[in-house]
Amino acid sequence: MRRFTPTLCLALAACFVSQREVLRELDVDEDGYLPPHAAAYGGQSPWDCKEGDGSIHPFAVEICNDEDDDCDGITDDDCLADTDVSDSEVDSDGGQHAPEITILYPQTDDQVSANWVAIVVQVDEDAPLSELEWLVEIDGSSVDAEVVVQDEDEVKITLPHVNGAEGTVLLSATDADDLQDTAAIDLTFLDLDNDDDGYDPEDLGGTDCNDGRPFVHPNAPENCNGEDDNCDGEPDHSNRCSYCGDLGENPVWSSDKEHHVVCYVSLDPSYTLTIENGTTVSIDGSWEFFLNGDLQVTGGVESPVTFTSGVGDGCGLWGGILSSASITASFWRVENGPFGTPIIALSETSPGALRADYSSFFCGTVAAGLGGAEVNYSTFIADLDDYPAIIGRDNLEILNSNFIGTHGDGSYGIQCLDDDCLLAAEGNSFVNVDIPVAATAADLENVGSNYFEGASYFKAMSGYAIDEPVYLIDRGLPVVFGGTVAWCDYQDVQIGPAGDLHLDSVDAWFHSGTGIKIGPNGGNLNIKDSLLTQFPSTECVTQTAWTGIAVRNTATLAVENSSIGFATRSVFLDGGSAELTDVLLHDASDVALYCTGGCASYPSLYDTNVSFDNNAQDTN
Repeated sequence: MRRFTPTLCLALAACFVSQREVLRELDVDEDGYLPPHAAAYGGQSPWDCKEGDGSIHPFAVEICNDEDDDCDGITDDDCLADTDVSDSEVDSDGGQHAPEITILYPQTDDQVSANWVAIVVQVDEDAPLSELEWLVEIDGSSVDAEVVVQDEDEVKITLPHVNGAEGTVLLSATDADDLQDTAAIDLTFLDLDNDDDGYDPEDLGGTDCNDGRPFVHPNAPENCNGEDDNCDGEPDHSNRCSYCGDLGENPVWSSDKEHHVVCYVSLDPSYTLTIENGTTVSIDGSWEFFLNGDLQVTGGVESPVTFTSGVGDGCGLWGGILSSASITASFWRVENGPFGTPIIALSETSPGALRADYSSFFCGTVAAGLGGAEVNYSTFIADLDDYPAIIGRDNLEILNSNFIGTHGDGSYGIQCLDDDCLLAAEGNSFVNVDIPVAATAADLENVGSNYFEGASYFKAMSGYAIDEPVYLIDRGLPVVFGGTVAWCDYQDVQIGPAGDLHLDSVDAWFHSGTGIKIGPNGGNLNIKDSLLTQFPSTECVTQTAWTGIAVRNTATLAVENSSIGFATRSVFLDGGSAELTDVLLHDASDVALYCTGGCASYPSLYDTNVSFDNNAQDTN
């Protein structure tokens, strides 16, 4: 069967005129039914099983005459005796057959709309066509259709338009004697709802005033964006703005409106959302902001911009801001953020940056992206456990800000994730934050003077080699190297050939089996006025050996006025050079100072007041 669509042959009358002529030629006996080979020319079943005899067709009365009169494949089944057949018994309107339907063509293009499609059929029937009963089905389901008699043998049948439907339309006509004929046509109903919001465009008979935006339709909330979002003819007609979906082109939110986010919202990459001073944004549910464009927040000293939950107080009430662009804010207050996930998260693959001054962030983590973060004179109040207040991989500059934890153990202030975070942290206050800063040793070098109350230590993350000069000087807290799990066959710090680590007035605690490894191909470690020991209450996972400092091959070690104490060996020398001056080695269950080949090869060790405690010994 040939398939026609409203935009092809359904819309071109000429296409069907030539087809009609061919089909009429094939109906030799002019009984309204076509032979099976007419399918090649667009004909439809049911087929005429004996073309040339007008009394034989699919809806003929079966007569006992050794013929298959009704083309059902069975001869003389339930047949009437030929002598018993009369016009009145066959058809009370005086005819000899049921109504015969031939589909001529759908109407031309200007008669096809979003709400209906019309099909014109020819009907061969002796009784008035207005007396026929019609049944219209699309893919086996009946539909309401309008039937209008246009001529003595033509009927127009108007079908409801079903967006995107593709299938068979079946037309059935029954006369007063319950004699029936059917005709079928396969159609593809075009999907006229281009934005898939469930509303057809106005210019095609629907009610959608903008069929290119899925969040514009008669039941959409009215956004304050200069557009008629709910198609009532009046853009921005309310002081209450409800946002759902696309925020439009360069929206500006001001304090003279109520701003409510009622579902997920998004911003195109080429646009900027500007929020002016004194504006409050209420997130009425657990929704998220998806910002592919920039966010510009311009609050004032006495009139900050506030993001808050519209459903209650506390944390975890909305989904946060997810941005692949930049956020620039001043005097911005962000409340009721999520637990364990960022309240603000910038993309790690896009160059967008966070710039925040005089801002406050309550609950949740601020996650800087590839463009880093510059935060000044701001406040982080975090109800977090094992999550930082602000985290990033590159270019973190956090100055003159306050970090307040609601509980101590395991809480973080600032965390750098990569080995070259370019961290700058100075002038900050950390209150009840267990670990104010977690970063690599190289990044901890840039941690300046800060205030601590209830803080435990800095964390120097392991897994990164030191291949440059790094100076760690006392900042008021111990420095813990490594993770929270001790793997005794690894080291917390690896100093590479170009590495030069200086520890000055630092209490350094270590997690893993070896605290600091220097070499084998060069590297320097200088320790002055410091204490190095293993982290309290840490148990090895794989073995019970603990070594504080391991020096190999051409590496060099210099220790002055310091104490080194580890469970197995405090210092292990396997080549290289070492100079120990006023050093206490202690707590070693094996030997505090172990030298491959004997410590006699390091004569300076005993000329510089090296002492041992707790039965610690050397290998001599």
